[in-house]
Amino acid sequence: MPTGWTINAKVNAIFSNRLKAMEEGKNIDWALGEHLAWASLIKEGYNIRISGQDVQRGTFSHRHAYVHD
Repeated sequence: MPTGWTINAKVNAIFSNRLKAMEEGKNIDWALGEHLAWASLIKEGYNIRISGQDVQRGTFSHRHAYVHD
């Protein structure tokens, strides 16, 4: 998270768990797999557009791709 930001505790826990899963190389769930796939495309220079309410509103909180201060 950006330094100095105040992040919702539940969202922060989701991101913390994702980081731990990547560091340990285990417990990578479907949502994290989606994020890693998007990241690999971005790293290769592709533009991607993530749309829908799931991305920001948190209907499915495991899919959070946005953070707000």
